[in-house]
Amino acid sequence: MTQGVTGTDVAKEASDIILTDDNFTSIVKAVMWGRNVYDSIAKFLQFQLTVNAVAVTVAFLGACIIEVRQLLDIFIIQGVTIKIGLFLNSSAFLSS
Repeated sequence: MTQGVTGTDVAKEASDIILTDDNFTSIVKAVMWGRNVYDSIAKFLQFQLTVNAVAVTVAFLGACIIEVRQLLDIFIIQGVTIKIGLFLNSSAFLSS
């Protein structure tokens, strides 16, 4: 990350993020945004791994025990809960 006004050309070429102003609050906001993106990705990956592990288990047990219609209902419920979780997480980010 480099400052756009007072930053050197070498620093601007080497950095991934160039701020348009030299205001310190812009740097703080950029760092907070980056941390939030990282945290959101980590939460999403943890949730996906958990859901996929449960889905494989349910599919395996479902093939042995229950009917196909009941298995379809379970997968629809899982899809809805994923969308609700992502919506709630994104709306909390937008309000801050």
